[in-house]
Amino acid sequence: IWPWNDNLFNTYLSCVPNLEQLNIHRLFYISRITESFLNYDWFASIISTHLRILHRFHFYLRCFPPKNLTEYDTEKFLNQIKKKFIESHQDQYQSRLIIQHS
Repeated sequence: IWPWNDNLFNTYLSCVPNLEQLNIHRLFYISRITESFLNYDWFASIISTHLRILHRFHFYLRCFPPKNLTEYDTEKFLNQIKKKFIESHQDQYQSRLIIQHS
């Protein structure tokens, strides 16, 4: 499942419904961009199903852009990701996307 297989997280988080803080760290290569990545819900559906008392969600995304992508295009894409992340979580709990890129 692109961009990641979240099935394992879905199963795990169903076992810890009283979780109040969740931090996820992921790696990602920008060269693997697809339209489905921009439609990714950033765990919003899993959180709304299993973590009713979540207070804080931090998603750390370490990305590696390809050499042929300009810095402008990289920033443009990362801004699209940030916008989608914010839309997905809509002030339900404190959420933050932390992007680190080379």
